[in-house]
Amino acid sequence: MVVFNESTPLDVLAKELRNRVCRLLFVYVVLVVVSFLFSAALIAGAGWILWEMVIGDLVTGRMTQETLSYGNVKLGIFLAILAVTVAAAWIHVVFAPLIKLMRPKKVEGVEIFREDNPQLFELIDEVAQISGNQSADVKHLTVQMPGHVFLTDKCNFYVTYTNILGFAFSKYRVLSLGIPLMMPLNRQEFKAVLAHELKHFMQGSVAVNNIANISEFICGAISQTYVDYEESEHGIDRYIKLLAKGAYRIMQWQYEKVAPLNGILSRAQELDADRFSANAAGADAAVSALSKIACMKSRWENRK
Repeated sequence: MVVFNESTPLDVLAKELRNRVCRLLFVYVVLVVVSFLFSAALIAGAGWILWEMVIGDLVTGRMTQETLSYGNVKLGIFLAILAVTVAAAWIHVVFAPLIKLMRPKKVEGVEIFREDNPQLFELIDEVAQISGNQSADVKHLTVQMPGHVFLTDKCNFYVTYTNILGFAFSKYRVLSLGIPLMMPLNRQEFKAVLAHELKHFMQGSVAVNNIANISEFICGAISQTYVDYEESEHGIDRYIKLLAKGAYRIMQWQYEKVAPLNGILSRAQELDADRFSANAAGADAAVSALSKIACMKSRWENRK
């Protein structure tokens, strides 16, 4: 059995994580397809029941006031409503995470642009050029560039995507800069920070982690559905709770193989980004930036 840790090469960790996430997403796709087919069958069955017990007689003129009160008519309507309700419950449990996942991710802060902040973007270009020169193919320079830059009042620097397609399109890539952390840094230290963050785009870590986070989001959304209906004792709510619990256990079976490796890969990528930061801006600047950031974060968390 292969043991993975922070010393394992990044490409090996990323490949293994992708394989595990793909297996999890495959399970989810199968769950979605089965749910869709089952829901479609229920809705089709509801239509057939209504036709056989109610609509058919109405269309052919066989339905009278007397036959309208027959038990089979009432039973047909009840069964049709029940079938549609059950189908809706399946869709709610399984499809809801997919619908939420397609929504654009909101980024906190204020977006800044090159024409208003030329010096900042010149520094970003400079660091991106350095990271581009580290690659065997300099034509891939745009891979390191964010599509958007945001300033926030949070004590943090990070890169992310606004859409699940961000790994393929630069316009969905975001660099977020926390003003509280920018204040104590000089130019060279800030350059080290930018190098660290842009390295994540270069190494593809944001893409790999984003895919892993998608699987976590799906499991979390299904689990939240179960929590939302856990206290309810209504008939349909109990059914939804049962469906959510079953779907969550199926997804959790695969996610337990993803989460530990995702944590190992994240730590290894941080170390790799730190090394690149030291090479790009100098070891002294990188160490000084890390020290100031740690101090600032501590003061920020302990502020009154």
